Amino acid sequence: MRTGVPAAAALGAILAFGIIVAAARGEVARMTFGDGVLYRYVAENITASPDQVEHDLGGHGTALRYGRIGLPAMLWAASAGKTGAMPYVQPLLMVLSAGAIAAAARMLLAEAGIFGALAPFAAVGLLAALAGGFAEPLALAFALAAFVAARRERWVAAAALLSAAMLTRENAVAVLAGLLVWQLLRRRMRPAGTLALSLVPVVAWHGYVGARFGFLPLADPFLTRQTDSSGPPFVAMWRSLTTSGAQPVTLILIHLALLACALILWRSSDLGASAAASGLLLTSAGPYAWHFIGDGARLGVWLQVLVILALLWARTMRGRATPLAATELVPDVDRR
Repeated sequence: MRTGVPAAAALGAILAFGIIVAAARGEVARMTFGDGVLYRYVAENITASPDQVEHDLGGHGTALRYGRIGLPAMLWAASAGKTGAMPYVQPLLMVLSAGAIAAAARMLLAEAGIFGALAPFAAVGLLAALAGGFAEPLALAFALAAFVAARRERWVAAAALLSAAMLTRENAVAVLAGLLVWQLLRRRMRPAGTLALSLVPVVAWHGYVGARFGFLPLADPFLTRQTDSSGPPFVAMWRSLTTSGAQPVTLILIHLALLACALILWRSSDLGASAAASGLLLTSAGPYAWHFIGDGARLGVWLQVLVILALLWARTMRGRATPLAATELVPDVDRR
């Protein structure tokens, strides 16, 4: 079955709407929970003083939360700064993000049709993030759009979208790493340099947050003192395997299997290279991140989605007599 980009976007949005409504049992108040509430707090208090934020968040990571400014900024803008509208706008942003994800996947995997468009939603981490109003769907929408722009060789647009993705969720840096590796392998220095500029707004914003709260987002004491959520690559993963319960261990093993797939696929496409980078980054996640299976699933959403897309890309390329490079331009207009 083949479908155009607008239809794919509509199907993605409808799917997300159904997931959100079903998970919340139709109650708007239940359409945002967990960290999703913290993102809305930032949107409601963008200009609040550091002392007020520290008091309100109660050690849940002041600099870290404000470092992930993408979703709060979008929520604030879409709500015109009105806090009463934000509980309704946040699920709407999830629906729109899902539509953008499906549209971008459709453009990246044109020959896969509707199956390619909806493939990202096979990632359990993405479904959990949509249901709770988390940042991952928006960050993923920006990142997949960056792949589309890169394949069209619109490097400035790709860099801007990567910046937006990393400002929404910092582990989107794995997508930048994969795209850089893909360009460097082909000795395309100018595109690689342009893509690397995507780090400038991120570094600038993190520097501002550091000056405002006294420490950089990724050096927030919340990450080390209270959560033990990071550590040396693979060492942290081993600690998770040896100290966690049955469910987190199962999830870790699944992600290790996905990492193995990503490492096999890393030279197959820009998607595969980014999947491998995402998997390697994931190995630095320590025991706390796996205490709650939903958190572990969301933490691995980049690896889950990118492996799925990389596998589908490899499958579509296998059937061609002359395989096309993953830098083949995505058609600007899909007329089907």
